[in-house]
Amino acid sequence: NGSGYVKAKDTIKGYQCIEWSFPMEKMKKICSDLQEQVGDEYVVMVPPSEMGCIIIFKKNNIDSIERHRKDGYKNIWEV
Repeated sequence: NGSGYVKAKDTIKGYQCIEWSFPMEKMKKICSDLQEQVGDEYVVMVPPSEMGCIIIFKKNNIDSIERHRKDGYKNIWEV
């Protein structure tokens, strides 16, 4: 998502990266709202710092989710 907004009707194929340019203090709220919006079929991954992007994966994309966990990403339920 180079520009624009993630909408409830958007289809995410594989994954979607969302650039982050707000203070880290707002990250949890934004990611929680995204998770609520996209639903249980997806996993919202929180970056380890403000230098990373928020990433939304299809829930069945386990290999990619685990790979990003090793890089410090957490899913929103772990934050």
